[in-house]
Amino acid sequence: MTGKSLLLISLNIEKEKHPDIVRKFFVDSKPDVICLQEVYESDFINLKKELAMDGRFYPMTILERSDNDRFEKIGVVILSKLKIVSGDYVYYRGDLKDLGIEDKKSLEDKYKTSFAVLAKVKVVYDGNEFNIFSTHFTWAPDGLANDTQRKDVARLLEILSKEKSFVLSGDFNAPRGGEIFAKIAEKYKDNIPPEYDSSIDPDLHRKKGLRLMVDGLFSTPDYIAEDVKLVCGVSDHCAITAKISLKI
Repeated sequence: MTGKSLLLISLNIEKEKHPDIVRKFFVDSKPDVICLQEVYESDFINLKKELAMDGRFYPMTILERSDNDRFEKIGVVILSKLKIVSGDYVYYRGDLKDLGIEDKKSLEDKYKTSFAVLAKVKVVYDGNEFNIFSTHFTWAPDGLANDTQRKDVARLLEILSKEKSFVLSGDFNAPRGGEIFAKIAEKYKDNIPPEYDSSIDPDLHRKKGLRLMVDGLFSTPDYIAEDVKLVCGVSDHCAITAKISLKI
């Protein structure tokens, strides 16, 4: 038996590049919870107000915007139509106190100045508590695992092992079928239907023709994810939409 399902959307919005499309998508979809990656802090504040949602913002680095040349914190966001009764975060690479401007000179410099955070919120829906987690996992070139990703996934899984119940969504920057994605899928249910072979938008991504299933929706056994879909035409990544319920 399951309780009522809430509608969850997860999306990498690609910074400030698709604001009108993203907002319309959320207004039309009417989600209960939204997990976002690559969100500037001021855009989080605006989205929270425009969508009339509760929310939490967890920065990963500081970047210069292309639309106004300002430097801003950018990171992972969780928005909720439902009241967020608790929110927390854990950095599995880096630390909030060391946050600074991202250094793009080399990949190693980027790893030192762009951190990895697990965002966590608890909401109550239909009398049940839902633990919604989100992350933007470490990027590596060409979808191939490297030592930094291996260290980060080990630390992420160590953190998750202390949590009994959750749904985890986000941009994992590691393709399904590869080493890193497999490590997570060994521990938690991969809820993206097998017929999807890519979560990269074929038209909006800068690399045309790139096909990688890098966005994920994982859960512990007490959650059920139904009607899971990928929706393109919103950002450079496809949005994940799913109805999430609890076994009761």
